[in-house]
Amino acid sequence: MRDVLKFLWVSVVGLAACLHTQTMSPPQSDLTPGSKQAQTIDSKDSPAVIGYDGHGMQSVRPEVLARYAVPSLPAQVSRRIQAMMELTAPGPGIMANNGKTLLFNWEISGSNQVWRLSKPMGFPEQLTGGEDATYLETILPNDEQILVSRDYQGEENPGLYVQSIHGGPLSKIQHIPGVQTFFEWASPDSTYIYFKSNDIKKDAYAIYRYDLHTKKKELLFDRDGLWSIVDVGPNGKLLLRKDTGNIYSEYYELDVSSRELISILGQNEKEQYFVRYGAGKNEYLVLTNKYGNYKRLYTFRNKKYTPITADVQHDVEYFTIDRAKTRILYSLNQNGYMTVHALRAKNYQPIQLPKLPEADHIFVGGTSFNGRYTTVAIDDGRRPVR
Repeated sequence: MRDVLKFLWVSVVGLAACLHTQTMSPPQSDLTPGSKQAQTIDSKDSPAVIGYDGHGMQSVRPEVLARYAVPSLPAQVSRRIQAMMELTAPGPGIMANNGKTLLFNWEISGSNQVWRLSKPMGFPEQLTGGEDATYLETILPNDEQILVSRDYQGEENPGLYVQSIHGGPLSKIQHIPGVQTFFEWASPDSTYIYFKSNDIKKDAYAIYRYDLHTKKKELLFDRDGLWSIVDVGPNGKLLLRKDTGNIYSEYYELDVSSRELISILGQNEKEQYFVRYGAGKNEYLVLTNKYGNYKRLYTFRNKKYTPITADVQHDVEYFTIDRAKTRILYSLNQNGYMTVHALRAKNYQPIQLPKLPEADHIFVGGTSFNGRYTTVAIDDGRRPVR
């Protein structure tokens, strides 16, 4: 949801800037194809080397940034935009195992920060601050610490930090200039943190395990490609995803002790997959549209797919399963309106959810580590999301 809000903000600002600068544009003759100015821009600003070389301010020469920078908006324009954007709603957040403490993201202070609510309808407490956007990643299973990511000046090279659930200073796990570090997983005993980072190669993510007690990191996997951890099995094996395109991916299982990598599905295919471990032995939950016009949820065992959601003309947009593998929650896109449904993870029987307020959209939020509590966000189209 935060990516959608960022996109809307950039779109509104960009549109306003374009309208404002129409009267300041140079004569049309100066920008016609083949003109001296156009030829100068094309030749001077083209990169000398084709290929990925990182992103951010350092990847573009200062004179190029200055030439194409969007001018500042007039105060009367920016004031109206800011007034509209300040109607921000908090994210659905994550509930602690005790069922009392809720942590969530909120931009009410001007930049995204992490907040805590200690009781229903209580007064929220701000845990992080400053001008740099900070996002809640997870509450550790011990209910004593949280993991947050922080991005300096919007560079899109976030670092990973640990903080007490009561607030206080951030303790750095990894934050390297020009490098992306993303949280992936936490061990049940709150000892190990798994994260991915492009600190070895800019166009590849390596997988690390970090010990919160010794503060040492261990490289687990560093093959070429855009790799992520999507799940961890009870035996400690990692379910990995390798992105091969905008919507295509391959799935593998990594034995951490032997470093053996086993193919699961998606290899040599051009199909959409979203995969997690299921509750049964050698069972996977797979969301795909491979066998129809709409995305549907299946079990995958012994190379065989078995559907577990109804055959309807609506997409299952997303699903999640708690770490205890007891419940499956999924979102169904019913003609543009999002609804939430639940299944028992062991027999796939429907679960009757509590009655929720009527809304245009209902979104699944985070689930506590013990699997007992899941937050939902409700959008009725008439007020900020609740």
